[in-house]
Amino acid sequence: FFIDGWMIHNKPDKTMKTDKDFLERILDHFLRDPAVNLEEAVSSVFKVLSCRVSAGEIRKVRLSLPEKIRDLWSEEWINAKNRSNKELSRTDQKSIDPKYEAWLAELSKLSFVQNRENADHFLKGVLGTLASRLDTPYARELTSQLPGPLTFERLRGHQTKILGKNIEEFIGQISQQFKIDGNESVDLIKRVFDLLKKEVRPDVVKDIESALPWDWQTLIEVA
Repeated sequence: FFIDGWMIHNKPDKTMKTDKDFLERILDHFLRDPAVNLEEAVSSVFKVLSCRVSAGEIRKVRLSLPEKIRDLWSEEWINAKNRSNKELSRTDQKSIDPKYEAWLAELSKLSFVQNRENADHFLKGVLGTLASRLDTPYARELTSQLPGPLTFERLRGHQTKILGKNIEEFIGQISQQFKIDGNESVDLIKRVFDLLKKEVRPDVVKDIESALPWDWQTLIEVA
């Protein structure tokens, strides 16, 4: 995927000197589609490369880029993504707080969730979709109130920004993602929203609701 559709030359293209130049060149390959979130697309690719290539090689690549373009590639991803899965697992276990464990225990009570591992996936799936539906300032405000590993980077980093998605599509997406039916999806979403409302400050909940369409607001209010 990294080289598909590209002609590899011996000499680097020196015409791209700034982040704007870099993003503009990428936009050309998307046929200048205004719906494309360029920075999110670039971040996603850089994160995958940071995960799959050794930290030393990634640092060499990053340092070979002009400074303005280099800023698009976070040093934090290189440090975090190149640990072994075992190290990441240990780190996650240490970082999980009691509130997060309580949330997982509550979701595990749903018959179709069954266990902690499923609860973890379901919780991140619902909140990740919610975070991706919000503009960045609201998403950051929301995630700053959440427990444990439910950070902005963890939730928003795995999602593509979804504009105009209505609640029926959201329910359908959750059903498809976790292989559950529509009623179970609604029960799951309501339970997650209920946990969210108990943890997040009321003024933040109001801000989040105001940034969402009416059908999303209704589901949050009845949760």
